[in-house]
Amino acid sequence: MKHTLLGAVLMSGAALLALPTMAQDCSQCRKDDGSTALTLSAEARRTVAQDRVTAVLNVEGTGKSVQEAQRKVNEKMQQARGLYSKVQGLKVTTGSYNTWKNYPPEPAPKPNGQPAWSPAEREAKAFWQANQQLNIDGANRDDILKLVGNLQQAGFGVNGINFYLSREASDALRDELTTEALKNIKTRAGSMARALGMNKVRFVRIDTNGFNPQPMPYALMARSAKVEMAGDAMPEPVAQGGESDVQVSVTAEVRLSE
Repeated sequence: MKHTLLGAVLMSGAALLALPTMAQDCSQCRKDDGSTALTLSAEARRTVAQDRVTAVLNVEGTGKSVQEAQRKVNEKMQQARGLYSKVQGLKVTTGSYNTWKNYPPEPAPKPNGQPAWSPAEREAKAFWQANQQLNIDGANRDDILKLVGNLQQAGFGVNGINFYLSREASDALRDELTTEALKNIKTRAGSMARALGMNKVRFVRIDTNGFNPQPMPYALMARSAKVEMAGDAMPEPVAQGGESDVQVSVTAEVRLSE
C-alpha cells in the first residue's frame, strides 16, 4: 500500500515538472496566418511662410541715484504701454529689470603713481543705470513694425526682430503631413500586395518620428534696417519674414494577406 502511494506521488510530481515544457512547446506550435509582414517608412515635407513676428526691445535710464535711473525707465515703460495698448492682437510681456552702479573710465595715474581719483572723488563721479526689456509678439507684421518705430522714437533700442511659425500653424501642418505620409505608405503597401498576389493590407503599428520645423537659413534673422533720420521722425524698421522647411517622418508595420 505504501509503495502504491509513493508511486502515485512520484508520477504526479513528474507530470507537474513536465507542464512548463509542454507550455513552451505549444507556444512554438502556433499556426502561421499566411500573411507577409512589411515595415515601410515615408516622409512628407513642405515649405511654408512664417506667420508670426516677435520684437525684443529694451530701455535704459541713468541718474545720480537709484530712484532717478529707475524713474526714467518706469516713465518710458508707461509711455510704451500707451503705444502698444492701442494695437490689436498683440501679446506683450516684459523681461528682466536690472539696476546697477557704474563708474566712468578713470584717467591715467598721476606722475607719482597715485590713482587719478581718490576713493571719494571716484564715488562722487559714480552713477546708476537701470534697464528693462519689452517683448512684443503678433501676426500683423506691418502693425508691429510701425509700433517698433514709434518705440524707437520714444527712446527704446531694438535687440532683435524675428519671424517664426506659430504652434497653431505647426499643428495643422503636422496633421496634413502625417496624413500625406500615411497615404504614401498605403499606396506602396498596396503595390507590393498586388505584386505578391495578395489583396488585403492591414496596418499593425504606426510610429511618427517627430515633427521638425526648420527655419530656412536666410530667414533666421530679420533683414537689417537702414535708418535714415528725416528731421525728428524715426522711420519704422525694415523686416521681411522668411519660410520654414517642415518635415514629418512616419514608419508603419503592415501585413499583407490574400
